[in-house]
Amino acid sequence: MAQVLMSLPAGRKWIVALGAVAVAAMAAAWWTHSSPPETTWQEKPDTAAGQAASTQAVAAQPQGLQLTEVMAGQSEAAKALATQPAVKPIDGPVTERPAFVSPMEWMVLKGTVSQHPHPERELTRMVNFLRFTKQMELLETLPRTADVQPRRQALANELLADLPQRLLNDEMPMKDLRETQAMLLQDAEPDPERRQARAQIEARRLEQALSTQQAKGPRP
Repeated sequence: MAQVLMSLPAGRKWIVALGAVAVAAMAAAWWTHSSPPETTWQEKPDTAAGQAASTQAVAAQPQGLQLTEVMAGQSEAAKALATQPAVKPIDGPVTERPAFVSPMEWMVLKGTVSQHPHPERELTRMVNFLRFTKQMELLETLPRTADVQPRRQALANELLADLPQRLLNDEMPMKDLRETQAMLLQDAEPDPERRQARAQIEARRLEQALSTQQAKGPRP
C-alpha cells in the first residue's frame, strides 16, 4: 500500500491524506478476514461519527477476500507502476481500474467517492493522487547507482511536472510543494547550474498554480 517513505519534513498533511486510503483498505481487509459472518459494522457504533465510519467501511468491505489476496494485489499494482516507462495523469472519468491501483484500493476509492457530489471527478482526482504518491514511493526505493540514475531522473521529471496539480487540487500546501520540488530537482537536474535555472522555472509554475487556485477558491 502506498506510503511515502522519503525523509520528508514533518507535519505534511498530504501524507495523512495518503495514509487514509491504505488504512481504510487494511481495515476492510482485516474485518473481512477476522469477523464472524453474522457481525456487521452497523451493530458496533453508538455515535454519529462511528455510524458514518461504519457505513463507509461496509461499502468498501470485500466479499471473501483474504489477506493474502490483498497483499498479492498490492504487489501486482506496485510492479505495474515500476515496470511502466511513464504513468501520466489521467484526464476525464476513470471507467476501469488502472493497473497501478490494486483491487482493494479500487474498492476503497469507489466506496469513498460514492457519496461525493461529483463522484466521477473525485475518483479521477483520487486515482491521480494515489499514482503521484506511489511514484514518490518508487523514487525512494530506486537505488542511487549510475545504471538506475536515468530512471530516477525520468521519474523525478514526471513528478515535477505534476506538482502544480497537487496545489490546484488542494492536496499539498505551498510550503511542502516547494520543499518537494527542491528535493526532486536533485534527481531531475544533476548539473548544478542547470538545476538553478530549472528551479526558477519550476518555482514560477507553482506561483502560477497558486494564483489560479486563489482565483478559483477552495475545491468543492
